[in-house]
Amino acid sequence: MRKITMVLLIVGLFLIPTTMIPLTHATPVPPVLPPPDNPGDIIFSECGNILLIRQWDHALIFTEDRPGHSGTTWGIEADPHTYPEEEDGIVEWTTLAGVREEYPDGIAYGIVDTSQTIRNKAIEFSEDKINKSFDYLSYWVLFRKDVDGTWPAYKSKYYCTELVWASYRKHGVQLDPDGDQGRITPNELYYNTDKITISDEWGEMS
Repeated sequence: MRKITMVLLIVGLFLIPTTMIPLTHATPVPPVLPPPDNPGDIIFSECGNILLIRQWDHALIFTEDRPGHSGTTWGIEADPHTYPEEEDGIVEWTTLAGVREEYPDGIAYGIVDTSQTIRNKAIEFSEDKINKSFDYLSYWVLFRKDVDGTWPAYKSKYYCTELVWASYRKHGVQLDPDGDQGRITPNELYYNTDKITISDEWGEMS
């Protein structure tokens, strides 16, 4: 399964659009990140052209807390686990410190234009997907997204921005300017200024 996944990734790389607007941010990423303003905020991250994706590589939901854990801040992400020694990707908990370590080149926080009640429901949706499989095909090959995985083969599988999008779409908030069709990228979320306000940003990218 691992070998098949890597073959699909390699094929998909040639389908990724290469025309993107360059970003440059002058403020260095701090060694210890302050938490975002609200549970349910979106964390954008960049580690330098991961899988040929320029600008923002990744997006996840800030949860602040994790049940049964204290003393640190948490988020939920659909992580592709791109390192050879890792198992196939899943939806999982991650710490703010872990995000800083894995994505050192750039971090930004986005506030979704909705009530805290909806943000909390989005967190609950993402929590319910913990340990679900990462959706490699939908992002890199099929260019699609689903809230609950209506296509049986991909039911409850998510790539990073699909999980963020689905968590809010489930509760009536559309974060993709293009609607429900097609895939959703970290950059499309970041540039959706009608729905998302960037509150903090660090790093330097091109």
